Amino acid sequence: MRKKLLKFTAFLLIFCGLFYCFRKTFKFKDVDGIFSMETFYREPEDSIDVIFFGSSHVFENVNTGILWDEYGIAAFDLCGSVQPLWNTYYYMKEALKTQTPKLMVVDVFRAVEWKDYDKHSRIIKNNFGLRPSVDKLESVLVSAPPGSVMEYLLEYPTYHSRYTDITNEDFGGYLGVASYKAWKGFSMNPLHTELSAPLDQLTEERMELTEKTETYLRKIIGLCEERDIPLLLIKTPYALERWHQMIYNTVGDIAGELDVPYVNFNLFYDKMGLDFSTDYADIDHMNPSGNARFTRYLAEYIKRNYDIPDRRQDSGYESYDRMAEMCRKEVYNLEAEEVMDLPAYINYINAGNYVAVYSLSENARDARNYPDVKNILRQAANIDTDSLGGHAVWASQTGNILAAGSSVDGFLWHMDLGETDILQISAEQENGIQVNYDHALYKAVSEGLNIFCYDPLTESFVESAGFALEDGAVNYTKTKEEI
Repeated sequence: MRKKLLKFTAFLLIFCGLFYCFRKTFKFKDVDGIFSMETFYREPEDSIDVIFFGSSHVFENVNTGILWDEYGIAAFDLCGSVQPLWNTYYYMKEALKTQTPKLMVVDVFRAVEWKDYDKHSRIIKNNFGLRPSVDKLESVLVSAPPGSVMEYLLEYPTYHSRYTDITNEDFGGYLGVASYKAWKGFSMNPLHTELSAPLDQLTEERMELTEKTETYLRKIIGLCEERDIPLLLIKTPYALERWHQMIYNTVGDIAGELDVPYVNFNLFYDKMGLDFSTDYADIDHMNPSGNARFTRYLAEYIKRNYDIPDRRQDSGYESYDRMAEMCRKEVYNLEAEEVMDLPAYINYINAGNYVAVYSLSENARDARNYPDVKNILRQAANIDTDSLGGHAVWASQTGNILAAGSSVDGFLWHMDLGETDILQISAEQENGIQVNYDHALYKAVSEGLNIFCYDPLTESFVESAGFALEDGAVNYTKTKEEI
């Protein structure tokens, strides 16, 4: 009997261990909801002063790096993609188990929700990051349509067949992304879409919220009142529709009824200096120039109206310094892509502490402006192009030559980058220069000067650019490789 019990116990332990490994690998890890909540749990208790809740209208528009760098605000964007107010309510309840913030800010974008249940992927993103608890049970019950509750409670039925979707991110800590190690929920949107300010959409008319949405808006307000924590309701500015504004007017009525501060920033485009032609990635989300402009305006409002300490000199907030540095570098990387002139570009990447690979085709030495190109590379990157013949290649970082080789003698070199990637450079007569990173070859122009750029701080590829040999001269205008 004892042997059977031992065998059963051993089997149970092995099964549990295997299931834990299976779940850890196969479970969903979406940054826009699940990973945000899981990362929040890692924060030291009572270390966050301002918590922002809502959808992508928050986590792509409220820049936690700027809040820290310029105002010393220890903030976190605890959000989920297209998050309805009932999930926001449970995110707030979960946050209060480990934090006692001085202010909770809720963006009311999903007050426009017209359905009682969202689609499958949104239910997953807004529930699976929660730890097992009564609150998670209640969140799933209110999120899942009748008949599908167990699917979301068990979670396993939703991801057991993800075999073809598994990537390195499923095995690496922090999804294998360096910037997530000190992440505070903000995601930079690098795109640009030229829009017009939706002035014609602003109206004084009202539209009712759905019963479920209004119930949870009132629950959110009641929760903060019960815990004696200041609540600020906001609406981040975007290219809203007219009926959205009608809903937000009703939100303002409810906020006024319950004596809760509410700011619809769609009414203050000019005061913020917001430019829809330059500041937006799409109709909902701001790009770096836009989120910086809005975040500063929002921070000034918070500083004027709430007693939020400046933590920049406090111990225990080193992760905020790292997070802000990552945010700054992400912007720097985006700006590097916009530098098109050869001398300015080389100076820019040399100042950015990048790992850069410069490859020069053999016939570029016959270009009539080769002496100028040679001087630019020597002065900005410490590269002597006359030291090597044939197709030549140099790997450097901030003026330090890491490796150099030529197709004349043959050359092969590699460097580990990040947790899993390898940069490999080869030079040979038959194939010329080959730059291989993350199992892909990079070459922007067939003849002339090619530059591959990698950022070791964010552990990310920046771009592959080239300056083509055309009409007997190296073109000083950059050509970007489409990846």
